[in-house]
Amino acid sequence: MFEATCRLRGSVAIANAFLVANCDGLKRWVICYEKLAGILSDYPDDHMLTTFGAFSSNGTDSLSPYWSNQIKMIITTLSDMGIRNVSHGGMSNPESYALTESLDIKLINMGKNENSRTYQHDLADFGTFLCQTPYIGASKCTSWTGFHFLINSNAMSQRYLWADIVKGHPLFLDPPSKLRCYVNLFEWSELIQISEKTAFCDACYKLMPDLTQKTLWGWISCCPASVKIYLNQAYKGISIYEDIITFVKNMILHGRQELMNANGGRWSDAHFCHKIEQLFPGFMSVAYALSKATRSDLNKLLGRA
Repeated sequence: MFEATCRLRGSVAIANAFLVANCDGLKRWVICYEKLAGILSDYPDDHMLTTFGAFSSNGTDSLSPYWSNQIKMIITTLSDMGIRNVSHGGMSNPESYALTESLDIKLINMGKNENSRTYQHDLADFGTFLCQTPYIGASKCTSWTGFHFLINSNAMSQRYLWADIVKGHPLFLDPPSKLRCYVNLFEWSELIQISEKTAFCDACYKLMPDLTQKTLWGWISCCPASVKIYLNQAYKGISIYEDIITFVKNMILHGRQELMNANGGRWSDAHFCHKIEQLFPGFMSVAYALSKATRSDLNKLLGRA
């Protein structure tokens, strides 16, 4: 396994092993790694939280720069492992992660695994690690529902494409790219057939039923600038979910001046992202994930499998 992993192009997130040997005296395998600061599981939770900061900012969809960089490096590594039919097999275990002195996270304890283990299992296990490790607290992020669905979906079976799909999730995008992603979601929703759109909206309801407690007007009426944007457009979607996607597109393409006027003349792409998340917490994450899902994913979610 060492010979396979050390040559991975994306192995930046795998700790370098300089010696792998079976020690008869100890009756166990011995691995000599590059110099590491320690194993993640050895550090107290309060120390880790102080060192790295929270997974997201105050439970919003704003991923901290540290976790964004670390997750993308691990995703890239998992992608290259998958292409070469290499898997880790223990990525839900905190003892599988080590820290370098520069505070990068590296995978350790890789070994031969059963053929049934794949990079998809590793990806799902990585999500479990992010969710269940207290000092990370990924599940508190409003975007977690969508992100968790995405990394456990059949869209991840696209061996050469899945990593780009994951890294294209709004969690990992800067504000300008995030807004382009939202406009692209609207354009995608306009191109799909009505049966696909219905399935998409039904799936949105399964993941975010609370949004149906109000109309679109009910969700945006607290923001005077949003009200003006709303009144300038027509909304005839088949559900609140389609109307939100349309409204977000209208806000981005046609609402900058209204929002700028309401904010003392200041309005940036970051302001847009914050306002969208404030109005519809977590929804754009879910919408992105479902737009990448396969038909079998939607059928399973809707109980039609």
